[in-house]
Amino acid sequence: MEATSQIDQMRTVKYATSEIYSLRWSFDDTLLACAEGNGHVSIYDTSLLKKRDIDCKLLESMPLFSIRWRPDKGLTKNVLLIASSEGALLHCHATTGKIIHSIVLSDNQALCCDYSPEGDHFASGWKDSIVRVYDDNTKQQISDLKRYGDKLGHSNRVYSVKWTSPYTLFSAGWDNNIYMWDLRTNCVEKYFHGAYISGDAIDVYGDLLLTLDCSINNQLKVWSVGQGQIVHSATLEQGGKPFRGYTAQFAKDNGNMIFLGGSGNYQGYLLNSGIYTQVFAFSNMMAPIYTCDFGNTTSKVALGTGDGTICEFRIVSSGNTNQ
Repeated sequence: MEATSQIDQMRTVKYATSEIYSLRWSFDDTLLACAEGNGHVSIYDTSLLKKRDIDCKLLESMPLFSIRWRPDKGLTKNVLLIASSEGALLHCHATTGKIIHSIVLSDNQALCCDYSPEGDHFASGWKDSIVRVYDDNTKQQISDLKRYGDKLGHSNRVYSVKWTSPYTLFSAGWDNNIYMWDLRTNCVEKYFHGAYISGDAIDVYGDLLLTLDCSINNQLKVWSVGQGQIVHSATLEQGGKPFRGYTAQFAKDNGNMIFLGGSGNYQGYLLNSGIYTQVFAFSNMMAPIYTCDFGNTTSKVALGTGDGTICEFRIVSSGNTNQ
């Protein structure tokens, strides 16, 4: 995608009554699932019309911080994985709205989640600093990724996990460290220091690790995983007001675009990742952008904000004709 890319067909809807902390397109981009601060999941169609509202409350309405679609396998399709601050990981059937399984850890909070590429396993980061890995078929925990003795691991809340291969999982949070775990040994293979992560704000595309944090300087960092060092960093501000980042993602088709969302005078940036130039800045949002998601098969992007607004737009360029 070229630096001359621009956005088109922007539209916004506001059905939610509280924050949208996480949203994701289904793999065919026909459904959009949103995890909300009131403990509900909303399902929208391609026209952003609400199809279903799902109450994910166990005992009380607590924020849902992360949501992922399970890769299709088996007989049951359209399964969602949801991380709840009520201390639960929930499996929900988006088609019927039924909660089909729950994992509850008392006095804890699930803050993020992700599926392995084939959908055989899922992982979640927790308030107690542990990344837990589960077998999707049995729903049994198979790994505790944590610090003990001289073994590296998180020392604070884990707000982002990203699965990149069957044996590789990245995690990040409040301790300023991003860890790359080898799931064959359950040990840290590499780590990257210097990003205070407070949301779904890490992503990986090829050799590049993208991080966006809540500090006041160098919030944006891009690392070479192979070299283990920063290849690009930038301080984001407007009118002397720093940008605090909560969500970051590479475009899924070719990685040539980056979206950054957060709070500040500019609540969002669309960048060309080849030369890190700004394509568009979102300065008219009424609340922070907490979550973003590029389409899987189309050029559309969805954003979720702190006042329950969904914003959707399409990226157009001379080399991109997908609708």
